[in-house]
Amino acid sequence: MPARISISMMPQKDFKLPLFTGQIARGLLLHVINRANPSAAQSLHEANVLKPYTIEPLYFRSKMKAPDGYLLDGSRPCILTVKVLKDDLVEKTLAYLASNDKILIRDNVLLLNEIRFESKDYSKIMKDAKEIDRFVMDFMTPTYLSKKGSDYFSLLPEPRAVMMNLLRIWNAFAEDKVGKEDYRAYWRWLEKNIGINMYELRTMPIRVQRMKAKTGFVGRVSYIIGDRRYSRLTDALLTFAEFSNVGGGRTAGMGVVRVSRETEGQKVKKDKKL
Repeated sequence: MPARISISMMPQKDFKLPLFTGQIARGLLLHVINRANPSAAQSLHEANVLKPYTIEPLYFRSKMKAPDGYLLDGSRPCILTVKVLKDDLVEKTLAYLASNDKILIRDNVLLLNEIRFESKDYSKIMKDAKEIDRFVMDFMTPTYLSKKGSDYFSLLPEPRAVMMNLLRIWNAFAEDKVGKEDYRAYWRWLEKNIGINMYELRTMPIRVQRMKAKTGFVGRVSYIIGDRRYSRLTDALLTFAEFSNVGGGRTAGMGVVRVSRETEGQKVKKDKKL
């Protein structure tokens, strides 16, 4: 089951953090998994395979910003959000956190303050999906999409590229997989039946070591659906997207999204900001 674990930590002093903290958040998660389940941790380092976890950059209050990073305010909580896509990782991660009272960021001690847990079963995500007419995706962190057979990356959130990326991740971890026939039909349906209605995007440099892509896009895109045949599948994948992230670099905090929907007679509240 996809799960989101938000870990509130209390620093013991001010300390410096880089401009983008996705790689630090990933390091913290891998450390936790390594302590909780060493065999599972080893498999998470395999190259060129979809990983059953994603993270979000650290959330914290800063005292000041410098060209190379921030000074974290040690009097305010720092929040680590990890998102796990397999049940066994969820259980072992929670068990380790429950039995420990501190986490280290470099040489800085943070005391565990509160753990919040949210999960949604794959079958329930699919069962609860609704027919929608339109949706809005907010790309919160730099996002890029790989292009098959190309050394270049797409910096445009085209409907087919976004949704098929999510479907591939879904089929890698969900019990209720989308079969080959529907997979191909959905690929064709996306080309004809989902379009971009409005967008507000900008590019942003990716400051993560060893990341092949150097630039990603952030901002908001409004999509409109012309035919409802696969709108329920689309709705399910959008729910999943907030656990899985979108595109490349998911495990380093790339592609964090928030989603709003619209059905007939209902407006997306955020439209006025577009």
